[in-house]
Amino acid sequence: MRNIFVLTVFVFGFISSSFACENAKQLKLFPIGIYNNTVVSIDIEVSRTSLIEASRRIKIYPKPTGLNGEDITWIFKSRLSVYDLNQNLISSKVIDSTYSVGEYYSEKLSSVHKEVLEVILKDYPSIELFKVKSISFCDFKKECDYLTMQYDSITETTSLNYEKQKYDLAIFKNKENYYLNGENLQYSISYYTISSVRIYKTKKVKLVIAHLGTGGGFLFGDELTRAELVMENKEQKIDYSSIKTFVYQEPVNHHGEGIDVFFSVVK
Repeated sequence: MRNIFVLTVFVFGFISSSFACENAKQLKLFPIGIYNNTVVSIDIEVSRTSLIEASRRIKIYPKPTGLNGEDITWIFKSRLSVYDLNQNLISSKVIDSTYSVGEYYSEKLSSVHKEVLEVILKDYPSIELFKVKSISFCDFKKECDYLTMQYDSITETTSLNYEKQKYDLAIFKNKENYYLNGENLQYSISYYTISSVRIYKTKKVKLVIAHLGTGGGFLFGDELTRAELVMENKEQKIDYSSIKTFVYQEPVNHHGEGIDVFFSVVK
């Protein structure tokens, strides 16, 4: 494997700025490594809204000049979280909240990621860092390169099939998780599809992460495909040669919701 891998992907945009007020939200996890058999992660809650709405939610000072109140604005709430190997949340603390104006926010996301990373490396000096082995984008389908998503309506459980093994997603059973906030996502999760898949490794642990997402089909039809969703193409170069710099902007649909889920395969 080469030392540096650069992957060019499409990042989804809006039809026009008139849709700036159409909210969307995602929970992105960027696991950094293994510490005492737990996963230490940079969690970033990403919310899309308008500039005027963002100013109501978080303190924006000084006030931006030369911008329209309806301009697309992203809010980032970052956390340092610790999970067990099945994504049961052990602890989580808020690090910061900030924002970015415009459709594309990779640069701001990198700075948010770096801020939390510095805290992790200070608090967990003996952490075993992950190596990123691959990332794939799946165009919001039930099947992706490595994974198949299944929802059991009888047991109301969601699972991912990987290498002929079934892995139940523990996160949706934990109503104490800060992101789920007591909401019953088991109903809506049945409509989710796979946006991306990442594989991380240490010497003994393989972590498989999928971003599950959905969106407003009334704009695009029932089949949410890349061709239908991409309104403005913008290349995003993703360098995953180091876990310390690996960060990217996840595709999001109109009125979309998304969440990163993971399971582990231990040697």
